[in-house]
Amino acid sequence: MPALSWSGRSHRLHVDGLRGRRGQDRAGKGVDVVFDTIGGDTLAKSPLVLADSGRVVSIVDIAQPQNLIEAWGKNAAYHFVFTRQNRGKLDALTGLVERGLVKPVIGAVLPLARMGEAHELLENRRSYALHGKVAIDVAGDTVMLPQRIS
Repeated sequence: MPALSWSGRSHRLHVDGLRGRRGQDRAGKGVDVVFDTIGGDTLAKSPLVLADSGRVVSIVDIAQPQNLIEAWGKNAAYHFVFTRQNRGKLDALTGLVERGLVKPVIGAVLPLARMGEAHELLENRRSYALHGKVAIDVAGDTVMLPQRIS
């Protein structure tokens, strides 16, 4: 079964969907997070695999109302991030960045293989001189780390 694991973490996020998976992860206790990129009835089915007080994060617009009564019994938290693709706005933003009028503040860069370290930087931000965003280089090996504060 394909899984994505973060270094130093005991939790796994399965990328094969929710079919037939009632609390099969973490010794039958369910998963901490379901990340919904599919839509459909995923929101309604997510509590079936969630641990108590788990979270569901969705980036999918909801076309139809969902019955989330199962989520109530798990004390689940739902988080939604809605985006709309707009080529014109992205082109305008790209132009501003290229002209130097908008400068993103990047505090650290790590390759995808070191995602666990990126999470540690974010979780322990006060232990580092981190100012800005933590970027992930998905195609390369770029490493730029802030100094650790003693």
